[in-house]
Amino acid sequence: MREALSRSHRPRSGQALRDWLIFQTLPGAERAGYYRDAPRGRRSGDSLYRDAKSCQGRMITEPVSPRSRSDAPFYSLAALAGIGTGWVDVEINDLLFTALLVLMACMLLGLLRPRWPWRWVIVVAMFVPLTELAAFTILTVKPTRGQAYGSLLTALPGMAGAYGGAVLRRVMDNLRERK
Repeated sequence: MREALSRSHRPRSGQALRDWLIFQTLPGAERAGYYRDAPRGRRSGDSLYRDAKSCQGRMITEPVSPRSRSDAPFYSLAALAGIGTGWVDVEINDLLFTALLVLMACMLLGLLRPRWPWRWVIVVAMFVPLTELAAFTILTVKPTRGQAYGSLLTALPGMAGAYGGAVLRRVMDNLRERK
């Protein structure tokens, strides 16, 4: 390949040759005007290298699932859902209702942010026993031993909800793309 290039087109270093070969495969490089500093017949390898480096800032690369905003509001929503679920568990003392609330919160968070759904289970399920501990230390409400151990088991329906929400979101995205 190097011999096929005329002397004026020959890059001066191995890195410049690699950049030149990669840059030549970009569609529309001539139309976009990236070779401004040299006429069409007189491009040196250094000008190609500089032009390839200068246009890297203008190229748009996008991840598979673009993240337009931070996950901090979702983490705070998960913490509030966990605290609220823990408070309901202390007041009502119904493990099935607590599991249903954790399932709904994790499913909603998995639907909103399907990437790494296990994180929503950790955040929501972590605050349920912490709320019961706070109720034990601050308030006069004393949770039973079974209620304390049961609050740790709320992670199981939470896992099902978070992954179910993530799968539902991916299915919805696939159906939207096919239209």
